[in-house]
Amino acid sequence: LAFTQHEAIDFVQCINNCALSEVVVIGSKYTWWNNRIEEDYTLKRLDRVLVNNVFQEAFPSTIVHHLIRQG
Repeated sequence: LAFTQHEAIDFVQCINNCALSEVVVIGSKYTWWNNRIEEDYTLKRLDRVLVNNVFQEAFPSTIVHHLIRQG
């Protein structure tokens, strides 16, 4: 299922309208790779943790830990 540019813009507007912000990440910048090497190698970040101001005020030291891949 393709994700269109229009849908991406709608999603960003929704995040902005809800005043959400991303939680700080510790660890790898990427959470997925395609198990290939050299020119076919692809890294992506598939997850985000978004919170509102109420959450940030209640839990100001919240961070996300990306764990090292095993196996």
